[in-house]
Amino acid sequence: FWGTDATKLTPTPDLIRRQSGKLLATGLQDKTNFHQQIDRYNPDSAVKWRTVGTLIPDNPTAQSGTALCQLPSGRVLLYLAQGTQVDCYFSDDDGANWEAYSYRVLDVPVENAAIGMLRAAYSAGEVLLLVQYEDSGGTTTCDQYASDDLGGRFTQVFADWSASFPGGAVNQVDIVESSGAFVVVYHATVGALGDHKSRRIGSAFESINSAQAVDISGGTPPTLRPAVSTWADDDGVLYCAFKHTHEPGDSRHCAG
Repeated sequence: FWGTDATKLTPTPDLIRRQSGKLLATGLQDKTNFHQQIDRYNPDSAVKWRTVGTLIPDNPTAQSGTALCQLPSGRVLLYLAQGTQVDCYFSDDDGANWEAYSYRVLDVPVENAAIGMLRAAYSAGEVLLLVQYEDSGGTTTCDQYASDDLGGRFTQVFADWSASFPGGAVNQVDIVESSGAFVVVYHATVGALGDHKSRRIGSAFESINSAQAVDISGGTPPTLRPAVSTWADDDGVLYCAFKHTHEPGDSRHCAG
């Protein structure tokens, strides 16, 4: 997922667990043609991690953080930033081959062409898409979109989440499906203080800003760093890995 090769870009990867039990991830990106590497983890293989495919977008651009989303049929969607818009591609063979699914999927583009990361998840017939980006004033923020047509077209539900954190920003976001609902995990700052929290919404069309925030890390806010990742086990227990600064170095923690 990270390379020192001068020919590769290292955007924030996304990773999903397939229905087969394999893991699928977006890896490195070519610096010249912006082709997107797709990696797969197979627990039954002698070589656990290997590159299984390459997505060649119709209009290749550098990415900072693509998103993967698995539908009930097993089809995998991959969302790519395209200026102030988002394009979508699909694979029906565990990431080996990709085709265009839908272009310019947002009904309302984000305010500035500086998308940092995308995150998407399916639940109960809906797809929730979060687009984290840097606004024209240099603040990292996030817009929320919802789809009821299997992730092909999206309606904007809530825009500029950072405006809800006076003097702050939304730095990292993640989504996990849980019992027919969406749990959004995020790192946000208010002034110089940052913290990891979650919000649960029953529908992708419900504003995340209206949901109650639940503290995850329970740490001293100035020591908490933006990195965050969330997943659920087979019993439905949710876990969140986050970064916590202990001077003079950093450490990683996991909360469940």
